[in-house]
Amino acid sequence: MHQPKHRFPLLLMAFMLTGFGPALSAQSADSGASNEAQTPSGTEAATETVIDVDGMAAEPESPLDTAESIANEPSPNTAATDAGEAAEAELMLQMDRIEAKATYEALIREEKYHEAIAVAGQTLEMTEQELGRASFELVPILNDLGLTLIEAGQPEASLQHFERSVKLVEDHHGIFSSDLVTPLQGTGLALQKLGNHAGAVNHFHRAQHVTHRNEGVGNFSQLPIMQMVSESLEAQQLYSDAERVQRGMLKINRMKWGEDSLQMVDPLKDLSEWYYRFADFNQARFTYRKAAEIQLGHLHPDVEDMRSLLHEMALDYFDKFGGYWLNGRRLNDRILSKTLIHNGTTDAHRAYAFVAMGDFFIQVDKSRNAATAYQKAWQLAQAYNIDFASMDVDLSKPEQLHFGPSLVFNENAIESGTGEPYCEFNFSVGSDGRPRRIKVIECNLKPNVQRFAIQNFNRARFRPMIEDGTPVTRDNVHVRRVYVPRELINSKLDQAIPARPIEQEAVVPVKEPTP
Repeated sequence: MHQPKHRFPLLLMAFMLTGFGPALSAQSADSGASNEAQTPSGTEAATETVIDVDGMAAEPESPLDTAESIANEPSPNTAATDAGEAAEAELMLQMDRIEAKATYEALIREEKYHEAIAVAGQTLEMTEQELGRASFELVPILNDLGLTLIEAGQPEASLQHFERSVKLVEDHHGIFSSDLVTPLQGTGLALQKLGNHAGAVNHFHRAQHVTHRNEGVGNFSQLPIMQMVSESLEAQQLYSDAERVQRGMLKINRMKWGEDSLQMVDPLKDLSEWYYRFADFNQARFTYRKAAEIQLGHLHPDVEDMRSLLHEMALDYFDKFGGYWLNGRRLNDRILSKTLIHNGTTDAHRAYAFVAMGDFFIQVDKSRNAATAYQKAWQLAQAYNIDFASMDVDLSKPEQLHFGPSLVFNENAIESGTGEPYCEFNFSVGSDGRPRRIKVIECNLKPNVQRFAIQNFNRARFRPMIEDGTPVTRDNVHVRRVYVPRELINSKLDQAIPARPIEQEAVVPVKEPTP
């Protein structure tokens, strides 16, 4: 058995520290006297043989060995003091880190990114001091620092922090750890900001692959990454690849929520907007129509809900695609069928739904469809004694639906000293909701510009008067139209942030009468 070597200077220090020296010397002297009495002079002292656990003979531990082991142990008082100081120092560092994190989050909420960067850098230094540069605890701090640098307009500076974060995650948890998603995504975002879209796509794809390994191919958390991939592909004019990514996002939403779930409305509208932005109007119309059908299929049978939803769907869709309504009759028939069979729908709600449909068809110049809708509403009202007045609907007279495009007149178009520009019209409203036989009763516009006001008013639309369920012409309708003066628009533009482009207004030219 290996015999320990005696370290005499250390043994001496042990005696001095423990105070065991005199006792041990006395014990040795007594032992030596006893041995001299029992052992003949000139012979070796007999030693007791000890069998260790391996079955081999071993000598008993000498007093010198015992003293050396005692010398290597710190005194209880010193050890307790050192441990207490270390714990206190660690606690102070932890408190500093917590305080720094709270400060950082407050600065981020206030969008003070440059100040947040300084605080994040201090937090990083404190954590390195406490836990070392190879600690996994540095990963979220490095990610926060990188993302904040991007927000502050310093994407190039963020790359080193994301790269270090990636390496720490790989060293601790491997190349498929879910903790890689954030730094990989951050690296891709930084490269995207720097215009390196090919490199950005590579990092986004790797982050997406990590989500596949950890959450499955159809996981929901990859959608933000896919959106970034699509943006970088669009920047490279790879529109077919971008479309595949967009349709993949829709498929993931459908897998999670179901084909006709209300949660599918926003993803469908987003895809419609994407198609519209790249001038694929057929796909845009088809996708938007599907969103509208789902939304109306889940419509709660409340009058106000129905009013707002139908109006939003109709006019929003109509405006988006330049006034061209694709398969309008078939779409609205399907919307009506879904709305009217809704459980709990009352007869009054059904009647109002037909009125709203009629109003929509008038606005898109589908007068025959409007007449059918108004007739169904009237039949329901007669059969079930429905009072349209309770729903703020009056079918006994025309009601304005919209005035047409806005007009803006400058001060040269107005007679001097007459105030804001206006015209009063007398006209007839036809069964199709169009104004006819328009006459100017009173107007403060100069005679040479009144014709522009008449042309503009000709594009207004009205709900026609309904008699026995049939739209009819109503004569002698009177309306006062007030226009916005140019100087008022200019003063509002000066105060607006951002300014509204003045070119969007329909400005009526003014010609001075020739003598």
